[in-house]
Amino acid sequence: MTDKKVMLIEMSAENEDDSSKQYVADIYMPANLYEIDDAIDKCRGYLVKTDIMPYSITNCQKVPLLNELRFDGTNLYELNFLAKQIVEFDNTQLAAYNALLPLVVGENYKNELVSIKDVINLTYSVDDFVVAPNIFDDEDLGKMLIDNEMVDGMENLSDQFVNLLDPKKVGKEHRMAENGVYINGCYVAREGFKLKEIFNGETLPEHTPDNYLFRFHLSNTEINETVIDVPFNESTEQFIKNAKDNEFNLIDFESAIPQISRFSENMHVRIDVDDLNQVNEIAKDFLFLDEIQTAKFKAALCYEGITTLEDMDEIEYILKNVDLYNLKYLNVYPSDFAKDYLEQHLDDAFPKEYLDLVNTNALGDRLMEELDGAYTPYGILLKSSNEQIFGNESKQEFMLADFLSKHVLFTEDRLKAEEIPEGLYKYELRSGPEDTYAALEEKAGVDFSGTILSKVPFDLGEDEYIDLENKVDGIPDFLDVEMNIAEFMNSDFDPEENEDFYETEENEMTQTM
Repeated sequence: MTDKKVMLIEMSAENEDDSSKQYVADIYMPANLYEIDDAIDKCRGYLVKTDIMPYSITNCQKVPLLNELRFDGTNLYELNFLAKQIVEFDNTQLAAYNALLPLVVGENYKNELVSIKDVINLTYSVDDFVVAPNIFDDEDLGKMLIDNEMVDGMENLSDQFVNLLDPKKVGKEHRMAENGVYINGCYVAREGFKLKEIFNGETLPEHTPDNYLFRFHLSNTEINETVIDVPFNESTEQFIKNAKDNEFNLIDFESAIPQISRFSENMHVRIDVDDLNQVNEIAKDFLFLDEIQTAKFKAALCYEGITTLEDMDEIEYILKNVDLYNLKYLNVYPSDFAKDYLEQHLDDAFPKEYLDLVNTNALGDRLMEELDGAYTPYGILLKSSNEQIFGNESKQEFMLADFLSKHVLFTEDRLKAEEIPEGLYKYELRSGPEDTYAALEEKAGVDFSGTILSKVPFDLGEDEYIDLENKVDGIPDFLDVEMNIAEFMNSDFDPEENEDFYETEENEMTQTM
């Protein structure tokens, strides 16, 4: 059985606004689509919508020359296709590829960029050349040629003269005539090499990488081994339907979510259809997330130390409450977060040049402790949405209100954009000649009469404001409840429903902790 992965890619990306922030990721190829997405997430590629970024092939033991090449523009999907081709080679095909690759890249490959198109097209040429296994040098080659009567004119020689032939000289002459090489325990004749043109450099030959999140290798008394991909495809759904109450032994488990590397701590477990259905629901919820929520979810798995599917209830809770986490995706280390934190929260009059004198390493560690934060490959993750410093967190109380069929927070004060945590939407109320609350808009330049914070956005329409004068629920209906931003963010209620939330808030929050 061939190795599943043959190529390690190291990727990196640089923050456009701060070159000191470098985002990195490793990916073993061939990979499935979600593994590629994960590498892009770690390099923050989803922020600029690209799969093209600086990379290097750092470990390809099957084709060592690839570790030294620099390609003239490529992407992860082309590299993945190349890895897929290599992993399917048998020993003689692999020897042919290694022997022919130097002819493709040329002698000056260290000083020049190489075409990924040619390197991929070479994978289609490996069956066109003579490969003799178990031939290590000229002497081995000469002996094979003599033993098989493959030397020109040999048929006219007597046995006495044949015995006088020098195998090493015969092998050398034959090798030089065929431009042959010895590689991987094989002799490869490269005479007449011509590169095939299968890949045009734009559209890869037909190949779809796997798109499973989880893959189960299962068996029982009736089945030697079957592979179940999650989320379910049509054939899997039919299998599950027919399986009913059957149980299976888990032979192997694969995951495209790197944090979840195993199904269970116990290597020898039995799985039933209910387990598979529950995992399928988790997969469907995961695929429903947007790009930033996906990164948040994987960062939360790191934060919570989840490495298996054993506690599916906790994973499902994170999926459904992923926006309660605060991911600082542009920060690599706590020190980065500390610097950005100071820039956002210090008074505007504070001299920015003094920031270089701050020990951001120590401050970052302190902030991680105070704000329940931690490093993850996807950015700094805060368990709380409240980002105020060192126990001096904002205690400003807002009024909870029903407004336009949503639960919102209201204050008579203006709020700065940096005071609003990710996950909340800020709007301002404008008064009119006769109404305290005449319109809702993103920013009221004049006649400001209050600020609204909501967990879900309002549709301001083409006019970019909502006229409140003729709306029955256009006046905030205050519920005689005060709460701060952190309490509002961590509350669990449906903002689309008008109900007396606060009376049940404490119980609901206790149940979800």
